[in-house]
Amino acid sequence: MGMHPKFEREDSFLLADMVLGADKLDVLKQLIDRKLVSVENVEAWGRLLAALQVDSTGWFKMIDHLKVRIDPLIGSGGYISEKSPYDIVGNYKAAALGFDANFFSHANFSGKTALDFGAGVYRPFCVAVMLFANGFDRVYSFEPFALKPDFPLASLMHLVNQMLVQPERFDFSGIGEDALLQRVRSLDLRHIDRSLAAVANNETDVIDLGGVLFTSNIDRIPDGAIDAHFSNAVLEHVQDMARHSSILRRVTSATSVGYHIVDFLDHRYYDDNNLSPFEKYYDGVLDEINGLTPSDLERVFLQDEWSVGKITWKTVPAEYFERETRPVIDRYAGYSRTELEQHLNCYQFRKDNA
Repeated sequence: MGMHPKFEREDSFLLADMVLGADKLDVLKQLIDRKLVSVENVEAWGRLLAALQVDSTGWFKMIDHLKVRIDPLIGSGGYISEKSPYDIVGNYKAAALGFDANFFSHANFSGKTALDFGAGVYRPFCVAVMLFANGFDRVYSFEPFALKPDFPLASLMHLVNQMLVQPERFDFSGIGEDALLQRVRSLDLRHIDRSLAAVANNETDVIDLGGVLFTSNIDRIPDGAIDAHFSNAVLEHVQDMARHSSILRRVTSATSVGYHIVDFLDHRYYDDNNLSPFEKYYDGVLDEINGLTPSDLERVFLQDEWSVGKITWKTVPAEYFERETRPVIDRYAGYSRTELEQHLNCYQFRKDNA
C-alpha cells in the first residue's frame, strides 16, 4: 500500500551526519543508492548540497528535508520543514489567546518562571530564549534525549543574530524592542561550546545561560518553580502519561497554567495520497507515538486532578473516513467519529486548586 516509508528515522540521522561532511557528492550518491533521490532530480540536489554552509538557512533546513522522502518537492524548489522556534512561540501565543486574552503579555510574564517541555534535540535553546526575551524572569528548557552534534550551538547563534537585527519581529508580548534587546544581550553565551561538549560527554546535565537554563534532567527543576509550561507536539510521544502528569504537578506552582499542542497524526509519511492520515485506526501501527486518543490523554490529566481545557484546531477531512472500506481495529472501535477525527488540539492545563 506504500504507507511505510523506506526512509526511516535512523536514515535521517545518518544522512544528516553525512551532509555535514566534506564530500557532498558522496552524500548524493548514497541518497540515490537508497532510492531517496531520483536520477531526474540529481541536478537540483547537487545545487542544494553544494550551497550548504554550516550557518546557512539551507543547512538548518537539510535535517528537515531528510526526515521524509521529499525528492519531488526538492525538484520543484519546495521543502518540508518542522515548525521553527518562531512558529512554535507563535502557536503558543495563539493557544493562550484561545483561553486568556491577557496571558501572553510581558506584564503577565514579569516575575514568573516558564518551562519548555520537550525542547528538541536540534534547537533546544531557541524557544526558551524567545520566551525569556519576551519577559519571563527565567525559562527552563527540558530535553531528555541526547542533543545532536553542532545543531544546538549553530541554531542558537542564528536565532540570537536574527533577534538582534529584527527585534520587532520577535516581540510577541508587547515588551518593546529596547527591553527585548536588553534581555537577549544579558544572556551569558561564554564558553557555550564547552558546555555543550560537557553535556555530550555526560559531564553535566545543565547549561545555565543566565535567565535560560537547559537541562536533560527533570529533577533539576525545583518543586513548584514553574508558573507557565508549554509543549509542542510532545505529548503524543510520551509513553507514560501518568508519570508525565505527576512530573508537571511536582514542578508547577499552585496557580500555574500550561498550554500544550498535541498532534494526533500518525507521524508516518505516505506515498499514496489516498491513504488516511490516521492509518493507525485501521492497521494498528504506531510510528513513534503512544496511540492515545484525545479522550485517553485527557482522562489521565483529569484523574490527576488537573482542570483541562481544549480547542481543536484541525480535524481529519471527512472524506478519509467515508471512503475507507476497512474496519477500525479493536483498539479504536469504541470511539466516535468526533473523537477519531481530532488531528491537532490545543490544551490548557490548570491545577484544580488554582
